[in-house]
Amino acid sequence: MPLKRSGESDSSTSGAERPKTLDEARKRIDEVDAELSALLCERFLLSLEVAQIKAGLNLGIKDQAREQAVLDRVGAASNRRDIAAAIQAVYQNIFACSRKLQHREDPIESAAAASSQAPSAGSASQNRNLVFPQVTIIGLGLIGGAMAHLLRRHLPATEIIGCDLDETSIKNAIASEIIDDGGTDVVKSISQSSLIVLAASPETNLALLKQIAPLLDDGQIVIDVSSAKSNIVELARQLKLSAVFIGGHPLFGTEKSGFDASAAVTTDGAMFCLSPASEASEFALVRLIEWLSLLNLRAQVVDAKAHDQVLARTSHVIQFLTIALGVELSYLAERIGMQQISSLAGPSVKQMGRLMKSPSQMWCEIADQNKTEVVDALNSLAETLHVLSSAIEAGDKPAIKALFDRAREIGITLHGE
Repeated sequence: MPLKRSGESDSSTSGAERPKTLDEARKRIDEVDAELSALLCERFLLSLEVAQIKAGLNLGIKDQAREQAVLDRVGAASNRRDIAAAIQAVYQNIFACSRKLQHREDPIESAAAASSQAPSAGSASQNRNLVFPQVTIIGLGLIGGAMAHLLRRHLPATEIIGCDLDETSIKNAIASEIIDDGGTDVVKSISQSSLIVLAASPETNLALLKQIAPLLDDGQIVIDVSSAKSNIVELARQLKLSAVFIGGHPLFGTEKSGFDASAAVTTDGAMFCLSPASEASEFALVRLIEWLSLLNLRAQVVDAKAHDQVLARTSHVIQFLTIALGVELSYLAERIGMQQISSLAGPSVKQMGRLMKSPSQMWCEIADQNKTEVVDALNSLAETLHVLSSAIEAGDKPAIKALFDRAREIGITLHGE
């Protein structure tokens, strides 16, 4: 059976030609697959020829305008919005595979390279380039709200579905046109979305993943935004989801909480960590990296355990150290008064005061989910503090300087000279 040509309608098969049994339908699909695979082979060979021509012209592999023109053209092949979106999603994967062949490298690296070549945020072509036409965000708090704002700003044609137990947050998000629709029904909210973002608290995200697991299909991708990854990635493996699960962690936020505070979160150019479950397909990861690049976010693929080891020491422990300092200052305030402390406090302590106001419930959940790494980091830090206090007590300036010098090397790497 020849493939449908341009200009033919979605219902071009006449009633007499339509398959009447499952075997007939599958036979027809096999015939289509045979022709599709041959054409795809030809297309990939042509993409390699294009790469050679571009190399001779000193041009880059990715041509955003060309890809967008192709997406617009193939999307017009169907007058059904869902089918058009599905065709465009397939072509996003075809582009990724073509770049893999052209780069002769892993598709994840190809997608990362493509992200760095993406045009500036807000361009018209990006607004039409919908990797995920409909996205559901479960949890319209600070991070979920910030993700919704990002989508509305950079990809306004995306249909955004919000889900939250707080009906006021849903109403405010709809009224401000940050989401298109929403409610409190988790099941209803995910039924038509190709991407589902779990943006509730860390413990709630675990419960949500268990709840939606039986409802997912193989055309969906699920990510979360919790700052600890090992537990939820392992849970996804155990659940054997039909959908693809990729652990996510956006490296942005504030000490505040709630949807009302989400509009002020600085997101542009921020890092978004991705920790795939072992079963996560490379194509799904490529699609997600492409999508993040359109939101002006930088994707970094990292193993869940490595993520938790680093974040325990660069984020979680810093939060708990700040809390410990706040407790120590409260003891001092009992002796000399808070007014005197405030008048003598330098900018560093005042900056730490922002972290002291962080929501305790969320951080209790983070500590529980990354317990092993946080405890190891705190215990190791306690030993270093003991060495430092002993050196100060003994007046051992060389020992103190050695600690400063070692830390300074890290400081130069992180902050510069």
